[in-house]
Amino acid sequence: MKAKILLCSMLILGALSYAAEPAPTDSVAQEVMSEVKNIEAEYQALMQKEAERKEEFKQEKGFKSKMA
Repeated sequence: MKAKILLCSMLILGALSYAAEPAPTDSVAQEVMSEVKNIEAEYQALMQKEAERKEEFKQEKGFKSKMA
């Protein structure tokens, strides 16, 4: 009976200590997250540039139609 109680308490403590471990902070995970953020920033910059080009095209198209 004591062995079962001891075993159960060890399992519970092990589960609690495992659950309390912080998120992985190794260098590989940090490097991957950094690359993902860089890619997202580049994507946002490209989307902004595309929106600006689209607006310029609309303005040129409107200007040409007024000239015709």
